[in-house]
Amino acid sequence: MKRSTPDRSKRTPRFVRNRGIYMRRLGVKWRKSRGIGSKMRLLIGGKTRRPKGGYGSDRRARSIHPSGYWEVIVSNLDELESVDPSSQAARISGKVGLMKREKILARADELRIRVLNR
Repeated sequence: MKRSTPDRSKRTPRFVRNRGIYMRRLGVKWRKSRGIGSKMRLLIGGKTRRPKGGYGSDRRARSIHPSGYWEVIVSNLDELESVDPSSQAARISGKVGLMKREKILARADELRIRVLNR
């Protein structure tokens, strides 16, 4: 059965750096293997997976928030007016100060626009 909305539930493996599961101090953060005899760098089978282009998410689902709305970055009241409340949600820019943020939040409530970072 095909879904009408883009599928965000595609699972990607946890990419662990070389020998990361054996040595806790290395952590689970991905780093590229660079050793001269590294089995992971040489792509020998049975080793942990490496990041590749095919693991990316669906292109249509990339800018969709988990709530299902498209994110629109807003930095002033004029940009807030162009947001469609049925399919888009506003995210207030980090460069906006407190006074303008309060005005944007008040206007968003009037327009019934969802703000993701209240």
